[in-house]
Amino acid sequence: MIPRESRIRLLRERGISRDTEAEECVAWAANMLKLGRDTESVRILSSLAPLFTYDEVARYLGLALEELNIPRVSEQDAVFAYAADELNTMLQGESTEKATLHTLYQVCVEYNCPKPLFPFYLLHFSLTDLDNSGQQHYWPGANRENIHTIIRTAADQYLAAFRRDAAEPRVPPDAPQAARR
Repeated sequence: MIPRESRIRLLRERGISRDTEAEECVAWAANMLKLGRDTESVRILSSLAPLFTYDEVARYLGLALEELNIPRVSEQDAVFAYAADELNTMLQGESTEKATLHTLYQVCVEYNCPKPLFPFYLLHFSLTDLDNSGQQHYWPGANRENIHTIIRTAADQYLAAFRRDAAEPRVPPDAPQAARR
């Protein structure tokens, strides 16, 4: 599987700390070449082989993203964009609810459970418990008959909020008062 741009941006902001993450970056760069998005750093990144030096992968990833004019975002924005991509993939039927919730659960653990993602943390455990025992105590009123509707509704709500937030211009806190209107 080729990582999406939101995952690559997240890795750039957080840093690369595992071989699997380095492999994701190399696979992404190889895909960029296939798509005709050829730059020197993309070529170098795509050619790196296992026994990665994480600093080297991170260096060429940053350079490749700059050369491709893919802007930097905050780590929080990268996390939220990655979650949105995962939820879209699930809603389009390209990933299962269980796999998506597990991915978002891992994101929650790694990033101290950002508030907008907390429902998916709870839904991960709700779905797991319902699959295993038919009972759950994480999501009020959830049962085997309605859990999938609850998951999809939560995904739709997150995506609506994500799109709304992405459409709002960001004003720095130290901007003049007139710019805040």
